[in-house]
Amino acid sequence: MDLRKLITHVRHITYRPDTGGAVTDSELADYINLGQQFIAAKITGKDKQYFCEVDNTLGFVSTQREYDIPEAIRNSLITLVERTDTSPPNKLHEIRFQRRESFEGGTIGLPQPLGADGGYYYIRGQKLGIIPTPKTTTANSLQISYIRQLADLSYGNVASGTSTSIKLATTPTAGDTKQINDYYNGERIMIVSGAGVGQTRTISDYVGSTRLATVDAAWTTTPDTTSMYSFISSIPDQHHEILGAYAAKLVHIKVKDRDGIMAETARFSDLLLMLLSSVEMRTSDSPKYINITGDNIEEFS
Repeated sequence: MDLRKLITHVRHITYRPDTGGAVTDSELADYINLGQQFIAAKITGKDKQYFCEVDNTLGFVSTQREYDIPEAIRNSLITLVERTDTSPPNKLHEIRFQRRESFEGGTIGLPQPLGADGGYYYIRGQKLGIIPTPKTTTANSLQISYIRQLADLSYGNVASGTSTSIKLATTPTAGDTKQINDYYNGERIMIVSGAGVGQTRTISDYVGSTRLATVDAAWTTTPDTTSMYSFISSIPDQHHEILGAYAAKLVHIKVKDRDGIMAETARFSDLLLMLLSSVEMRTSDSPKYINITGDNIEEFS
């Protein structure tokens, strides 16, 4: 479900159809986004690769030790840094910033053979440091794996559109428009009314300063200012009901409906168990091999 449909669903299950009532659409968007953050953290706790993404935009610059971490990765958990200019790719080992000089000479207990540039990395604020300091310039030679932070959902009117992009609203009807480069990369967006209604695309690039979202495939019908867009959560589609349950619980808390709180808390717990069970099945579904030795058949992983 897209955000607008989720909000309508929460109003239905909490018996609050009036948008001018005790809970506004913006509040419901906030509740749903809180639920998305909580649930994504639970999924990541089960499977760190579930929302894993890679960035290949950084490279070595001769004599430059530190590099700005791409905006899309900031505040995300970095899980792996690799050099891709070697064959096979070379994993860089994380060290503490305070110990960086001890590794600069490249003579201290190296865990694996290294080339001329980079065998270690450290994080200092929004900087990525490479040790030893690179002696050559090589573009796009660093691959950073990280756990993507899911973008907050919003819906609103399209400010303008082209055949391959739309400009998001400065002030959406519900939720906020973030002005951070690449913030919405990988998120799905749906046109829910007006020109191009019914089309869904994935955002491949986002420029924060202009709020311009480029999509992965050209629109069949180009959205315009008559169009309304709505983001779709990256939580698995078949489990979107859990976002409604989380938001409904917060609605009942706000209006002090004790029975509603108890009912939605129980429903949320059941839905969360189902979701995490599906994640656990995915991560534990390892291949089995049959080893045949004479008359003996042995199964092993």
